[in-house]
Amino acid sequence: VRGMVEYDNPVSGKKELIIGGNDYNHGLRAWDGADAEPARIAEGHAQQEYKSFAVRENLDTGKSELLVGGRLHTIDGVEALTIARYDGEKFSALGHGLREEDSHLEDVEKICVGADAFYCVGRFDLAGGHYLPYSADGAGSVAMREPGQWSGVKTRLAGNPFTSGAGTKHYYHRGNSLIVDVDVVAEEERLLLVGAFAMMYGAEVNGVAVLERR
Repeated sequence: VRGMVEYDNPVSGKKELIIGGNDYNHGLRAWDGADAEPARIAEGHAQQEYKSFAVRENLDTGKSELLVGGRLHTIDGVEALTIARYDGEKFSALGHGLREEDSHLEDVEKICVGADAFYCVGRFDLAGGHYLPYSADGAGSVAMREPGQWSGVKTRLAGNPFTSGAGTKHYYHRGNSLIVDVDVVAEEERLLLVGAFAMMYGAEVNGVAVLERR
């Protein structure tokens, strides 16, 4: 199990526990507390990992929808790169998703929902087919999804540096992303970032930073 979230399914009318995994046996499952075992709503795959979740109100329908992120390329037969949405019955993509151009090991570590947008942090450098602004050392990216479009949030982060015996400078990281958590503060005008970074815009922040969302 890589992640869980509670979801009020607008189709079934039931409160469900959504459980994500990363193998053939688990996949993505929903449990309403009545059945003996959770029901599978998306197949597992050796190269996929469902691990970041958030629930929000769909601004078009007014109904609750589930956001599913992680390391994925398709979900229930739908092409959806790193992130998809679920309306309680079927999955759909969010534009062209989030992608890493060079390694194709794109990943969404965390999803955070605000009033008029949601945010993803993780390992990617393109959102909706457009390059994102992120730190020069590749520390990680923050993508913002507003109705119908992706955009990026500039972070200018630097890692916790150390030097190897060969004199090469490295950075501590988790999955090549220094950012591992994000939240919305101050009425969504600022983002709170948490991770394995030491500097932001040249200032020492020691793993916790608050920045303007745009």
